[in-house]
Amino acid sequence: MAERRAWLSIPLFARPDNGFTYAQKMHILEEAYSQVSPEEITMTRWLVIVAQV
Repeated sequence: MAERRAWLSIPLFARPDNGFTYAQKMHILEEAYSQVSPEEITMTRWLVIVAQV
């Protein structure tokens, strides 16, 4: 959960623009994070694209 929280706190990933300020988004993120167990194991799926020119 801490890894996801860190990614979501990066302004580039704190999108889409939905009318909330960055500070409001971070407040919502902190509220949500406070309701989960930091030790909880989660699976994150990644899409990796490799291209060769």
